This record gives sequence, C-alpha cells and structure tokens, in this order.
Amino acid sequence: MSFKFNATWRYSLILVAVIVAAEFLIMILFHSTSLGFELTKEAEAIADAILLIIISALPIYFWIIKPIIKATKRNQDKLLNLISALDGAAGAVLITDKDGIITYVNDVFTEVTGYTSEEVIGQSPRILQSGKQSHEFYQMMWRSIDRTDEWSGQLYNKRKDGHIYPELLHIKAIKDQHGNIKSYIGNITDITEQKRQEKLMLQAQKMETIGGLVGGVAHNFNNILAVITGNTYLARMNATDPKLDAFLQSINSAATGAEGMVKQLLSFTQENFHKKQEIKMLHILQDVMKVVQVGIAKDIQVTYHGSEEELVVYCDEIEIKQALINIFNNALDAIEGCQDKRVNVLLKLMSCDACPHAKSCSAYSSYVAQVIIEDSGCGIKEANLENIFDPFFTTKEVNKGTGLGLSMAKGTVESHGGCIHVSSTAGHGTKVEFCLPLTHAHISLKKPKTSPAKSKEHETILIIDDEPAVLNTLQQILLSLGYDVIAAESGEEGIKQFLEHSDTIALVISDVVMPEMDGPTTVAQIQKEKPKQPVMFITGYDNKQLASMDESIIVQKPFKIAELSQQIQNLLHPENRTS
Repeated sequence: MSFKFNATWRYSLILVAVIVAAEFLIMILFHSTSLGFELTKEAEAIADAILLIIISALPIYFWIIKPIIKATKRNQDKLLNLISALDGAAGAVLITDKDGIITYVNDVFTEVTGYTSEEVIGQSPRILQSGKQSHEFYQMMWRSIDRTDEWSGQLYNKRKDGHIYPELLHIKAIKDQHGNIKSYIGNITDITEQKRQEKLMLQAQKMETIGGLVGGVAHNFNNILAVITGNTYLARMNATDPKLDAFLQSINSAATGAEGMVKQLLSFTQENFHKKQEIKMLHILQDVMKVVQVGIAKDIQVTYHGSEEELVVYCDEIEIKQALINIFNNALDAIEGCQDKRVNVLLKLMSCDACPHAKSCSAYSSYVAQVIIEDSGCGIKEANLENIFDPFFTTKEVNKGTGLGLSMAKGTVESHGGCIHVSSTAGHGTKVEFCLPLTHAHISLKKPKTSPAKSKEHETILIIDDEPAVLNTLQQILLSLGYDVIAAESGEEGIKQFLEHSDTIALVISDVVMPEMDGPTTVAQIQKEKPKQPVMFITGYDNKQLASMDESIIVQKPFKIAELSQQIQNLLHPENRTS
C-alpha cells in the first residue's frame, strides 16, 4: 500500500529536516570550538537561535517558501483563468454555497436576468422563480440532485423586469475530498429563440397538414361543383320556362362563387401553383375584404373609399391577397380593446411624380395603384417604427403573432416593383400605404362572352375518370356538343377501351388523380401505342405537382363549358386554333 503525502506534510517534513540538520551543525560547531565553554547558558541559547536562523534560512527559502509562492501563483493564475472562462462562457453560470446562497455569477447571467452581480450575490436563486413551477417540481429537482449530484431540465424563470422566459438549466453538486457538498454550480441557457423557432416549425407543420387536408377536400368539392355546373348547363339547354332558366342561372352563379371560395382556401396552402397575370386591384381588394369580414366582430367597421376605376396591375393575385390579409390582421389586432374600432381602406390612382415617397420608391411605372389601410387602434411607438419590417419583430403580446406579417408583405410588394410605408403615432392609429405599378391607367379586362364550340365532324372522345358522377356529366356535355363518347372509370379500363377503339378515338380526356393507376401513367401507356395521340387532363387539384406537366393541356374542375369546348377544338383542329 503506497501513501502519498500532500503538500502540507511534505513541506512540514522538509522544515523539520532543515531545522534538525541546522541544529546538528551548530552542535558540531560548539563542540569543535571553545564557544560552548566560554558562553553562559543564556548567551549560548541566543547564539544557537541566531545560528539556527542563519543556517536554515536559505534552505527554507529555496525548498519551502519559494515552492509555496510558485504554487500559490499557479493557483491564482488558474483561478483567474477559470473566472475569465466563466465570464466569457456562452451560457449563464451561477454558483452557490452548500446552503444555496449565491457566491458567483458570470457576465452572461447579468445579461440574461437583468440582475447585476452585486444584486444577487448573497441572495437565494429563489429571486428568479417565476411561479410557473410548483413546489412539487422543485422537490423532485432536489431529490434528483441528492441521488445523482445533478439535475437538468427546462423551466421558466423571471428576469429583473418581471419578464418570464424559458431556460435550460443544469445543476451540478461540487464535493470535497471527503464527499461533502461544498457548492452547487448552475449552467443556464436562455432558450427563448429556440422556443420561438419550435413554435414556427410547429405552425409550419400544422399548415402543411392543413394544406394536404384542404387539397383533398378541394379535389372532392371541385368534382361536386363540376357535376353541379355541368348538369346546370345541360338543364338550361332544355329549359323553356324563363323562370326555370333564372333558377338554374342562380344555381350556376352559386357554384361559381363556391369555386372561388375553394381557390381562396387553396391560396393559403402549398396546394396552389401561383402565376402572375393582369388583374384589377379593386377586385383583389373586394375579395380580401370579404374574407376578412367573415371572422370579425360586429362592432368592427371596415369601410372602403376611393377609385372605382379599373386600375390594373400585373401581379401574383394570391401573393398580393396574402400581403393584404397580413396588413388587415395587424390592423384588427391593433383595434382590439379600443372603443372606436374602424379600419378604413382607400384605393386611388397615384402619379409617381406627386408621391411623397417617390425618392425611396422603385416603381417603374408613371402611375401606380395606391392602397391605404388605416386603423383607429393603439398605434406604434416611434422607437419601434424603424424595426417594423424586421422578420420576427412584433409589438404584440407573447404567443400572439409571429412577427412575419409585415416582413412578408414588404417582400411581396417590393418583388412586384412596388413600395410600402408605415406611419403611426402611439395612441392614434396606424396607416399602411403600399403601391403597385399599373400596366395601364385604364383598361377593360372583360372577355367577350363565347358560346360552346360544337363538333362538326362527330369525333370520338375517350373520357377516363374514377368519379361516376363527373364521368356521366362530362359524357352528357360532350354528347350535347356533338361528340361521340367512350367512358372509362379507371386507368386500366381506359387503356383497354383505347386499344379496342384506337383507330376512332380522336382525343383522350383523363383525370389526373385516380386510384391504382393515375392519369399521367395511363396516358403514358396510351401514347406508347399511339405517340401522337392528343390528350387533355382534367383535375380537381390546383397544386404545384401540375407544374411538371407544362407540355400538357390541363383543365381545372369545375370547368366552364365554353372554355372546355374551345380547348377541345384547339387540340383536334390546331390549324383553326383561337387564343
């Protein structure tokens, strides 16, 4: 068994050895000279002490004092390095004694909690408690520390200003050589941003799930609408009573309105394939106001003033609608709790030369459609205005809003060549102004009404759709237009029918999404047999997956009979193609 002396024992033995050796040398000196006989006992004792000091001074200095000084300096340097490391640590560090009284905090701790080291040293960590954890929670935490000497987990603590924040805490018990607890060290990580990102990710996952659900519902609903509009068309063909025709027209208008609602739902999911087109700004505003007014309280007044002119912009309709809804939502949140609850909307034609924001505007048109949305809410503090478009910046309560609405609106408007500005006074409401460049100051986008194009040669069309009601309705419509029709309720049956009648089939119309064998797969098999076979796809979906089918003719359900008939004629007789 080996025994290792610690520093105290080592230096004690060296000191004893030096003194004994020095005393031995003095004894030899006294015996080898006449000093021991000439001096009195008192003088001899004094001489012995002086000689002992003189002889042992250097050995004691070099072998004891100097090593102790070096060891002390090393320990001081180590302690300073440790303190510097703790102060420079990425996370907050808190050290308490065995009784739980704070003895040290680093710089990050003061940044996270708002307390200075002078304010917390000598205090209990209980000053950070938020009240969100129960007494039983802390009992469980300390039982874990007693058993395993450590604990880690998430909890909510309170800053000096009263703000509650989430943190990740790890507590470790520090013991001496005898196994007794000397202190506790706590590592604190503020996870506010992590929680925010988790919330956004969860929201994104929820939206993705909702998007898939809405896409499926829209597909089925569009099939129903296709049956309604198709049979309404067929009924109106045979209606002789004007009152009956008016009723049927009312049904058709309602179905058309329902179609718009489905598109509006799809616009907020990933099931939509956006594209830019010329569209009237007034129509976009009217659609958005209808959507906004559905879910607001009756005591909120939303009014529109301004131009009834056909101010036409070239835009992605869905993106602009989403930007407008984001702005509306901010306005509605701002007036919550106010007595006067108003949101005023203004649309006007604006000359860029007369615009007060012309210098900071990137509009490439001489005239713009300017939209102003002004609320009577609480307003925005001047100090916050410069950050209002920053991603994740929000003045709303915790867990209310993501801070992305205005940021996304700004990105959308600027990507369309426009400009957006916010002005506000705390307590007096907020005004958001944005403009989009016009394609023309005045333009009419009304398309002339067209009648369904009928077949003159009685061509044969193969229809493939797994929905019997849609299949039957489309069959009846095509028969009314003068076509011969072969119907198939699946991809496999469609291929079989094509192989039997390939010489007579002029066009294949197939649904895109079908069980077992989908439309593109079915058509691929058909075109292996007849590579130049004209094909048209119909679908109740309106999603990005259709982007990969750019070379195909795709008609959305519910289809308009005139447009469908014209598409068919364009495929069968491209030499007579009309736009």
